[in-house]
Amino acid sequence: MLFRSQLVALNLRTQEALTLLRDQGLEGTEGFFVARAIREEYAPEAVQAYLKLPRSLADTGVIEGGKTGAALLTEQLELLLDGVQDIIAGSLKSGGQALLTHGRFLRERFAKAEQDLRVPVMVPVGDKVK
Repeated sequence: MLFRSQLVALNLRTQEALTLLRDQGLEGTEGFFVARAIREEYAPEAVQAYLKLPRSLADTGVIEGGKTGAALLTEQLELLLDGVQDIIAGSLKSGGQALLTHGRFLRERFAKAEQDLRVPVMVPVGDKVK
């Protein structure tokens, strides 16, 4: 079933998102809250709702709009995966901004120093150094 691989991916991605945000000092942000809620509330609630369906009909009985319980669960998990991916992408932008800022600082700090640190080359001519 597709939703089992989605659950594995959701577990990995939410852990990645939470770790990234924690490492960036963003534990109090909406992204951190949402990632944790996806991991601890939204995904488990979707699975629990699916598991409450009659086993003999969960994957074949149409519930609404031509969709079975398995199809509805798969759709909901995909929405959650997209949400976590958006959080990770936001973390990339945030971390990338810090990296860009640091790179600008380093260029300003050391670009001029590179020319100042060059040692003049002295070429010997005969017995004398010029």
